Amino acid sequence: FLGTEAEMNTVYQRGAFEASEGLPKEALATRRRQLAEFEVYAELPLREEGTVDVDTQSFLHDAERMMRHYESLILKGDKSAIWRFYVFENNLMAEDPDDLLDYHCIDEGSYLEAQSVSFFEARLFLRLAYEE
Repeated sequence: FLGTEAEMNTVYQRGAFEASEGLPKEALATRRRQLAEFEVYAELPLREEGTVDVDTQSFLHDAERMMRHYESLILKGDKSAIWRFYVFENNLMAEDPDDLLDYHCIDEGSYLEAQSVSFFEARLFLRLAYEE
């Protein structure tokens, strides 16, 4: 589990995927894919943050704020947020490109699992890393 702020920063903020200097070719390709994945993941909370004046770079590098926005959207039942959270986690762990899920095409057969995973992991990660 991601139980500390430092651990959250290794996954849920843009900086985790920016550094690529010195990586082997295969790892560099994976890092680029992960950065692209993060950009799609960040679209929804960034769009919601965009309703107020926000420093985009600061927001993208703030794992707690990003996670709190996702939790808020998930609790509202935002189907797109639930699915994107689930896909982001799935795709970061996927080793085979055939296992990657599509952020924009909700698989109704996997959606109930996505609801459960998204709700429980967002709440758990926030509680462990920032609330206890």
